[in-house]
Amino acid sequence: MAQAPPHTCRSVSDVSEPGLLTRDLAAATRSGPFDHLRDAGVVVLVFLVVPTVGAISEHAGHRVLWLTTLIVAASTLALALPVSARLLALHRPVLPLVAAWVLAVSMLLSLLANSPRVDAGYFWTGAAFVGAALASSVAVMDEGRVVRFVTAPLLGAAALQAVLMAAQTVTGNPFGLRLVEPGVELSVIDGILRPQGTMGHVFEPALFATVALAAAAVCARRIGSHPLWLFLIGVAAGTISLSLSRTALLAAVVLVVGLVLAHRRGTAGARNVAAAIAIGVVAASVFVAPGWMTKAEHSASTNLDELSLGRVTLMRQAIEIIGDHPLIGVGTASYLRVLGEEYEPDPDHPFSVHNASLRLMADLGIPLGLLVTALIIGAGVQAFRAGTLAATAFTAMAPWLVFDINYYDRISGHLLFGVWLGVVAYAVLRGRHASRAIKSS
Repeated sequence: MAQAPPHTCRSVSDVSEPGLLTRDLAAATRSGPFDHLRDAGVVVLVFLVVPTVGAISEHAGHRVLWLTTLIVAASTLALALPVSARLLALHRPVLPLVAAWVLAVSMLLSLLANSPRVDAGYFWTGAAFVGAALASSVAVMDEGRVVRFVTAPLLGAAALQAVLMAAQTVTGNPFGLRLVEPGVELSVIDGILRPQGTMGHVFEPALFATVALAAAAVCARRIGSHPLWLFLIGVAAGTISLSLSRTALLAAVVLVVGLVLAHRRGTAGARNVAAAIAIGVVAASVFVAPGWMTKAEHSASTNLDELSLGRVTLMRQAIEIIGDHPLIGVGTASYLRVLGEEYEPDPDHPFSVHNASLRLMADLGIPLGLLVTALIIGAGVQAFRAGTLAATAFTAMAPWLVFDINYYDRISGHLLFGVWLGVVAYAVLRGRHASRAIKSS
């Protein structure tokens, strides 16, 4: 029987990378003298800064962390500008990157247009630009560099968060957290102790783990057959159960289903990565079984607002704000200030709306909010066209975009959002050259 041509496969995701670069990809990824410095910046921001920057305090050690963060962030942003310009100038736009940079510019315009009265607006906007720089930096890496400088530090840091959260759950002691925020105590919500690793919010570690697992999914061929990688993936996935986040649990289900589909389409390693995620989530749930039982009781409610923990009320409040500030919004990071000063929020839910599109329209105004939303949707379309792994990486964040706000209303969230868009952009670029290879074979 005659053998198939060397580049023939059942889907674009099955094509290996070497020797198959398209003109767009070759132009975007040509080497530069500062590539190693930019990669180092990505590692420092992902492994050290994101897990700790959310807990702000006046502790001397934290001031050192902030100074280090500013230096590394500014350097990474400067080093990423040339490659970002090349990527944004591609004949076929890479929409995940366009979305990242348009979001950052839109936040800056909103900040200036609304005479900011909230200092967080400056920090969020700066973080959005650094997030866009991270997106560009990740997108131009080859597979080996993505594994070493993105997936490895993400999984390592997420696994560390899982270990700390397990210890916090068992002992009630905020192990690790007091290193970045002295004197802090763990939160108790609905009578359940909520571990948070070293991060500033109980759901931040789960968002971190989701991005880490999305990166692992994209690299499934490379790491899916190595036991050490699979162990690291399983431990990192435990963060999702320990966080008691239904949004993160839904993201884990999306990842497992997507990887199983990729396996059925012939992607080596995808089944093993899916199994590691599933085992990690189930095994870690033992530590927080009472918390998940409480969550299950909430989920049994027939009241949609109770079922969603007040998200319907939050949407009503957001729609009212958008209607009163339709053109330029309330300003970056000013949502809660405006909600408290100009409206009468529900006393049980004086929080931000937990939905990406509504929050963007409230902060930036309807025109810019819809523009960023459209670009994110377009990024999803490109991801689905690029192959199963790219689609899986994109869809894993969909629950966070629809039901949460941690990726937007804190510095670490903007950095993670940028890394996620970079992972999706990386997969989109590789999907393009894979598709070209199939057509030419």
